[in-house]
Amino acid sequence: VPMLNARYTHTMNNFRFQLAGTYLSYDLEQAGMPDASIDCYSIQLGARATFGPLRLSGAIYYAQNNEQMGFSAAGTNDGYLMDGFGNIIDNDTIGWALVANYKLNDMLEFQIGYATIDSEWDSANAESDDDESYYLQSKITVAKGFYIVPEIGVNDQKQTGTADKTVAPSAEAGDNFYIGAKFQM
Repeated sequence: VPMLNARYTHTMNNFRFQLAGTYLSYDLEQAGMPDASIDCYSIQLGARATFGPLRLSGAIYYAQNNEQMGFSAAGTNDGYLMDGFGNIIDNDTIGWALVANYKLNDMLEFQIGYATIDSEWDSANAESDDDESYYLQSKITVAKGFYIVPEIGVNDQKQTGTADKTVAPSAEAGDNFYIGAKFQM
């Protein structure tokens, strides 16, 4: 199924702005169920500013049926559902992120980031699925093209949403604390 993507980027001096969007629509045919049309779209707005060794970035996006476009966030319910009568229940997702980078020198750079996502089905009894993540990492340049990137962070799956809270109420999903590093050549 073809998907339409568009992006506009504008750069001036130390600033960069970006507007992007995606659209996908297809028909779903199932035996014994009415045909359904699945509409998926997203719109994203991002900005970045650089002040010497400091770079600040941020982005916000809104999407419907995010998962069907391949943009699913791990651990979130961000795709459509189908009820027992073959009716489509769309999913709406909004998220934003902030990242700050500081380049101390050519060998050492630090990054800190925060992101949150809220996803909910278009149903009167739906409850949202909320996640947030925050992390701190450094990029250590050992040699040109060879990096070590240690990172520490938390993925807080604040609430696992449900399509119908009268059948299955939402629950606290818990936190995932992690420490790790990657080597890149």
